[in-house]
Amino acid sequence: MIKQVLVMRHDLKCRKGKLIAQGAHAAIGALKEASSKDVKQWEQEGCTKICVYVKDETSLLELNTKLEFDLLPVYLVKDAGRTEFHGEATYTCLGVGPASSELIDKFTKDLPLL
Repeated sequence: MIKQVLVMRHDLKCRKGKLIAQGAHAAIGALKEASSKDVKQWEQEGCTKICVYVKDETSLLELNTKLEFDLLPVYLVKDAGRTEFHGEATYTCLGVGPASSELIDKFTKDLPLL
């Protein structure tokens, strides 16, 4: 099975709409990084998407490093801080895949659902 996982920071104090927008950026960014074969299979299987969370920025960045090292399609979202986060650029979430569930689960299976 092919899926996409969105990993959100749990510690951010922001509107739900902002969090959803950040997840959309992550989903599209990671999709652009995925292989065309995986994207095609993902679309045929129904575009499974899972949302999980990590506790803070450090956890998000550590996970990003592990995923990049394993060569998974990944996209780290850094918000410019224009509307929230007190004007500071902020890492908000991570998109992973579409890719094999088996490969993604090595890194995300123990993360709690959002």
